[in-house]
Amino acid sequence: MDKVQELAKSVAEDGFSWVDDGNKILSIIDAVNNTFSDILPLDERRDVCYTVLDCLDTEYDWDAPRMSEEIERGFYRMMIQWRVKG
Repeated sequence: MDKVQELAKSVAEDGFSWVDDGNKILSIIDAVNNTFSDILPLDERRDVCYTVLDCLDTEYDWDAPRMSEEIERGFYRMMIQWRVKG
């Protein structure tokens, strides 16, 4: 999970940008999903991925310009749905 922390910090370094940081968020999702792939069913893995992104967003203040928190969280859920498959 050190990789997740490193990626989370790098997202926050120069201010959040979907274009620059989207792949980092996908890498975080992949790392979390892979950690729990043999332990949790699909829906629970998606929930864990979302919880991790939500916590990292709050901890590192990833606020995207011109986006509300609701829209940001919607993007996280969309990325997780797209990335975490059964």
